[in-house]
Amino acid sequence: MNEQIVSILYKRINGTTLTYEEELLLEGWMADSPRNRELYEEVMDPAKLKSEIQEMLGYDSRGLWKKIMRELPSKKNKVIPLYRRAMFRYVAAAIVVAAIGAGVYFYMNNKNPGTTMSTVEPATAKPSGDMAPGMEKAVLILADGTKIILDNSANGEIARQGGTVVLKEDGLLAYNTKQQAQGGKVLYNTIQTGRAEQFSSLVLSDGSKIWLNSVSSIRFPTAFSGDERVVEVTGEVYFEVAKNIAKPFRVITKGMSVEVLGTQFNVNAYDDEALVRTTLIEGSVRVNNNNKVMVMQPGQQALMIPQGALTIRNDIDTREAIAWKNGIFLFPKSDMKTIMRQVSRWYGVDVVFEDAIPGYFVATLPRNVPVSKLLTMFEMAGGVHFEIDEAKRVITVRQ
Repeated sequence: MNEQIVSILYKRINGTTLTYEEELLLEGWMADSPRNRELYEEVMDPAKLKSEIQEMLGYDSRGLWKKIMRELPSKKNKVIPLYRRAMFRYVAAAIVVAAIGAGVYFYMNNKNPGTTMSTVEPATAKPSGDMAPGMEKAVLILADGTKIILDNSANGEIARQGGTVVLKEDGLLAYNTKQQAQGGKVLYNTIQTGRAEQFSSLVLSDGSKIWLNSVSSIRFPTAFSGDERVVEVTGEVYFEVAKNIAKPFRVITKGMSVEVLGTQFNVNAYDDEALVRTTLIEGSVRVNNNNKVMVMQPGQQALMIPQGALTIRNDIDTREAIAWKNGIFLFPKSDMKTIMRQVSRWYGVDVVFEDAIPGYFVATLPRNVPVSKLLTMFEMAGGVHFEIDEAKRVITVRQ
């Protein structure tokens, strides 16, 4: 299956209209072989594909792939016998999962970026020599420096910060302002996530909702005073800002300032990423860098080289920016180093590249699977091999 056909199939699954030339190429590919048409029909039948992928993921995926490779005919054979139906189902699912998107089923059932992944059961146990995915966890640093671990601890009052009560109820951390002394001292709290952690349950005193990805932080006042609401972030943070025309909301990160009245947007400002990205999902924002101000519309992304130029992109898929919030890895066209930076943060591992891995990968995968299943999907796509050292928490990448 060549790269052009994979791209066309991916567009068809996504509901994107094909060009006349692409339709001809797809029809020609299906006419080439009964197996090609059968694979196409499996790809376009989500119920059938769901069943087969779930069955495939239930197996030892590395062992399954070795079994498939043993049963495939040698490249030297000029005549290729028909595969047994049972084996072909796994091969078809593997090709679809690895080549078209490493998770077509997951993609097809999560087209709405506002929904949460619920189709894949969380891993109940991790195999030997493997590592579990990240978890809901963070550290709350109070104004006096006290640190509180935020995980699955009991509900109730966590702290009092001035006139604000910090409450945890049903996994939600909320700042409830009972009274705020006029001219009183502004108290700041910070929430930090480490590697293999995320926090998706913060409600600020103004009602704004915050999600933090791995290796991220937000510093905020326990109660907003003055003419604006200002927070500082690092890493990757998603915002649903409560509307208040009289008091704009401003996010500061690595030289970029984002000002909003009430909107939904994602800020990606990791130290190991070359660009700072602000992606607007809904509403309108102003981005400011070195007094260069640009107004964004929904579906746009502001890009800034740290301490450098600021530009606006229109040709983006906003689902990529917020996939992490919805429990998904989404790589529309990513090189292996870009992919492994996300893997490193989410699984809490170090990554060593022994070889350069050419090309790019198109993948949509759940974030709640052990790292071995995730990496096996990329191995099946070809061109890359991984070795996992659980003791040292290191993944080595080779051609």
